[in-house]
Amino acid sequence: MYPTEATLAISSTIDATVLPSWLPSEEDIDNAIQGVRSYKFGCLCLDPNTVLAYEPALKKASEDFDFGLCAVIDFPNGKLAITQRVVELGRVIDAHVSEVDIVLPVYSFFGGKEAAVKRDLTILADIAADPGHNRPPVLVKVILETGYWDREKLIELVELLNDIPGIAYYKTSTGREPIVPMHDKVEHIKTICAHTDRPVKASGGIRSLGDYLAMKNAGATRFGVGLEAAIEIIEEVAGNDLGD
Repeated sequence: MYPTEATLAISSTIDATVLPSWLPSEEDIDNAIQGVRSYKFGCLCLDPNTVLAYEPALKKASEDFDFGLCAVIDFPNGKLAITQRVVELGRVIDAHVSEVDIVLPVYSFFGGKEAAVKRDLTILADIAADPGHNRPPVLVKVILETGYWDREKLIELVELLNDIPGIAYYKTSTGREPIVPMHDKVEHIKTICAHTDRPVKASGGIRSLGDYLAMKNAGATRFGVGLEAAIEIIEEVAGNDLGD
């Protein structure tokens, strides 16, 4: 059944996400790998502890089945010191991730410490760009936690980060920040896109094909979706495709 041209056009843009508040079991990880493999999702997104706990299986699967492996740095609150963030980033790089989603230093930005925010993310982006030991660069997405900011503050944040080389994407949310309606999520994406040339990864609250399309139409090009919801979206696309 999979992939069809219609399902692959969507599944390849989805980072299937498994971010529970506990360490997933080996069975959970096997199921996640099988889901990503079967539905041809572009990436599997996990927290660092999960990446480290299941490093051999994840490395082998990502290479065998050609999907990206992503770790979310400083999940979920973005409040670790830069020294801790550097250590966490180094560990997941050693575990062979191909991408990282880095949570914005939220409390620093709340506190008006723009220079500290810029310094922190520059350090991390530089490490990802040149990991050493003949390893390829690691793609960086910065999570803006858009639910915290009004339009003016979001524009200020985007324009601050635009000056940092090495950031490949802006990501809207961990899904843990203040929950906002879908209309507001769409407006956040439009605002980001209007003030940067960088692509946007939409995340948080994508539970249906309608949610996916709303965010895509707003300008997002990649999508962080919980694994179960991601599978349901692809099955809906496949059903629509068969019905045409």
